[in-house]
Amino acid sequence: MNNQFQDIMPIEDITIDYSVYFIYIGVFVFILLLAYLFKKFLFKKKEVQLSQKEISINELKALDLDSDSKEVLYRFTLLAKDCVEDKERLDLVLKQIEPFKYKKENLGLDDKTKQLLKGYIDDI
Repeated sequence: MNNQFQDIMPIEDITIDYSVYFIYIGVFVFILLLAYLFKKFLFKKKEVQLSQKEISINELKALDLDSDSKEVLYRFTLLAKDCVEDKERLDLVLKQIEPFKYKKENLGLDDKTKQLLKGYIDDI
């Protein structure tokens, strides 16, 4: 008798192909990246950008009428022209404050002129 045992099949090397797993992981990471970017740009808070007119209105309302009168009047003129709604009324106000802008001394604004400017600013 033959005492040698023979295996049914010879020993084979088992190789595992990991490339499929790398593809799955890559697709998963790509989907996560797309979801993040979609969420970031779709639900992004839109910054409110004020127009030049709105900026001028805000600066007009913040204007200190008790400070240097010439500077205030020049600043008022520039800002009021940016946000003019009623051209005739603006022309009337500008004609009334024009003498104060060109005086040699800086005496300050009288109460009537301050009320005129405040009324114009409040109406805007």
